[in-house]
Amino acid sequence: MKWSLNLILLVWCIWLNVSNNQVEGVIDENCQVGCACCIDRKCGPGEWFPNECTLGCIDGHRSARCYELCTYNCTQCPNYRDECTACYGGYYPGVARDCTSQCLPGCKTCTSGITCTSCKEGYNNDNGRNDCSNRYCPENCNCDNGQCTSCKDGYYDTSNKCNSLCPDNCVTCTSITYCGSCKDGYYKGNQYDNNNPPLRNDCTYKCRDNCLQCSSYNSCLLCKTGLYGSTCDNSCSVGCISNTCDILTGYCHCSLNFVGKRCDKCTTGRFGNLCDQQCPPGCKSNVCDKNSGDCTDGCTIDTIVGDKCSVCSTGWYGHYCNMSCSVGCKNQQCEKNDGDCSYGCLNNFVGGQCNECIPGKYGASCNKGCPNNCDEKGCLKDSGNCISCRVNFDGKNCDKCRHGFYDTLCSERCPINCLNGVCDRDTGTCSDGCLDNYSGDRCCINNNNCITCWSDTRCKQCKSGYFNDKCNKQCHHNCLMSCHIETGLCDGCKGNFYGDSCNLSCASTCMTQTTGGSICQQSNGKCLYGCEDGFHGLQCSEECSVYCNDTLCEQDDGKCTKGCKSKVKNDKICPLTSDLGSSEQSVNTAAISLGTFLAVSVVVNIVFMITFILRKYRKRVNDTYKTKGPVYENSGIEMECGNSANAGSASKHGIIQGIFCWFFLDF
Repeated sequence: MKWSLNLILLVWCIWLNVSNNQVEGVIDENCQVGCACCIDRKCGPGEWFPNECTLGCIDGHRSARCYELCTYNCTQCPNYRDECTACYGGYYPGVARDCTSQCLPGCKTCTSGITCTSCKEGYNNDNGRNDCSNRYCPENCNCDNGQCTSCKDGYYDTSNKCNSLCPDNCVTCTSITYCGSCKDGYYKGNQYDNNNPPLRNDCTYKCRDNCLQCSSYNSCLLCKTGLYGSTCDNSCSVGCISNTCDILTGYCHCSLNFVGKRCDKCTTGRFGNLCDQQCPPGCKSNVCDKNSGDCTDGCTIDTIVGDKCSVCSTGWYGHYCNMSCSVGCKNQQCEKNDGDCSYGCLNNFVGGQCNECIPGKYGASCNKGCPNNCDEKGCLKDSGNCISCRVNFDGKNCDKCRHGFYDTLCSERCPINCLNGVCDRDTGTCSDGCLDNYSGDRCCINNNNCITCWSDTRCKQCKSGYFNDKCNKQCHHNCLMSCHIETGLCDGCKGNFYGDSCNLSCASTCMTQTTGGSICQQSNGKCLYGCEDGFHGLQCSEECSVYCNDTLCEQDDGKCTKGCKSKVKNDKICPLTSDLGSSEQSVNTAAISLGTFLAVSVVVNIVFMITFILRKYRKRVNDTYKTKGPVYENSGIEMECGNSANAGSASKHGIIQGIFCWFFLDF
């Protein structure tokens, strides 16, 4: 009976404790770090749990470890989340005891909706009332004996109950344009650190991005965490506790393994950005570079070298660096533990310890190259002979092709009709000639008409008089030499033939040449030396017009060469409408013009001369007749002239006779 009673009591106690301490409501995650939500942060072993808040919970929290938040406005709710024993200011428990009921506006604390236990600043009770309804100080004022002596932050103008708002970025101000102090991140004065405007005192200007508080753009008073300097552009050392350092100097308190005023150096024996790595054990005095870990004071043992004192000196390896490296090691350096060459091999050696030749090399020093066409097995180290050849190569040095193959890679087979099955290695042409009745340099055609081949089955150049890739068709008998191998078109024509196949004869009306050769073009039959008289056209197949003089006309257009027989209105044959051809007519016209000019000149000169002589003659006759009278001489000329003068005749005969006499007698 006693045992049963104890068991029941134990179960009831456990249920009571669990129900009182179980975490069912909203959890404050900050409370789970240490004893953050315990009064005075004190916790320890309890009656029922190993870690309880020994002095109780801070305001607004409940349960054994104070993890759970009270609901609504409760400051204390020890038993249930929704039932409060104390409320935050401005609220009282009410009927439901949940602190959802508000006090009167002037109450700081109250016990009911009509009874205040304390008043807010600026309120008091009057005439024995306890509702804090008497407001003796304006809302935005700080009062002294009921008088507004100063404004609360963000307001100004005490004369008007501080009802004027300061500019947005001001904490305190005296007017809308002048701030006493600025909110974090803003400043007043010049925009930049100089004396140039604009000058603003309303906290308009914003500090630099990394600056939380500043007195000017370049003078920060408080930097973001991890930064320092007048412009907050320097980073605190990672060794600073909480990544915080002095804003002016960058000095700070050091974390573990860091030293120095700025905590930017590692303690002896440490290196790395976080000073969390140990210096190599071979470093003298256990000192190494903070960034690289290189031993700055050298190594503890002379035979050990390296930046980190981790390798043996040149030519040695082993735990005590007392074994020689292989002579094939580059720089004669090898790994300390196994002797493998540290920087690779020299002189074409391979292998961990560089005691073998690389593929393709042979000789005592591995400095001779194996023949190019040795296969992957390479060649013998002593002789250099190929162990085996690449496909289709032959010979000790694999420098020949197997029988029946050619090409630089010996990958092509010789033409099947080569005599003895051999061909030139470079060109593939048959070296010993062709099998019977085959021709071409590759013996590609089963006849004797091929000279050179395109392939093993197609001819590239046939003998004269044959064409197509088998050279089994004959060129036209009028071809001058041979014809195109694919089309059969003649390369040139014999005698007076033309056309692609030279099957057309030049026109009989073409003019011939005594020097021989064709008299017309091979492509179109055009007469090369002109047409016989009476014909014109490309091939002299058209007759000249019956109106042409001598039946002659131009070969290209049929125009009459010597003009037309009569004036014919036909621009095609007589463009100038003349009895002569255009060229001859031009010459005649020029000659006639010149003759006319000369004739006119002669006539003018003769008339001038006759006029001059006539005037002089008349004057002479008149003078002679007046002074001498008639003169009669027996000489013929003088007689005749005398008779003429005496007669004084004005007849045409007398004038001419007189001129004659005057000319001969006077001159």
